[in-house]
Amino acid sequence: MRATTTRFGTDDDDDDARFETDATTTAKRRGGATTTTTETRDAEALTRERSRLVNAVKHLERSCEALEEAAADDATTRADKETYEDALRENARAISRHQGEIYALTVEIERRAEAKAEVGDANAREGRWV
Repeated sequence: MRATTTRFGTDDDDDDARFETDATTTAKRRGGATTTTTETRDAEALTRERSRLVNAVKHLERSCEALEEAAADDATTRADKETYEDALRENARAISRHQGEIYALTVEIERRAEAKAEVGDANAREGRWV
């Protein structure tokens, strides 16, 4: 695998502006354990996406409450009630979809945490400290 480096800005920028983009070049070996910044970024991205979806579900649930109140109002026309009910069904589908994605992300985040812990435990048993 060929290591690649991407430089942002002009040639006058200092070396801190250099970002290594290849997982092999970003790996740091410490007594046999390998941690890559790519893996860390991926784990952080999964956690951020999970949080975003949890927040979206909360907003959709609040929207459902408001739509239910509006649909129950005696002053609401039949056409508006149908519109609200359509929106409620769409929100329910979106909530269900998001909850499935949240579950899948949670499983993956936990799997990665367990794998990382296993590497740490193996290194400790072998007398290597990470």
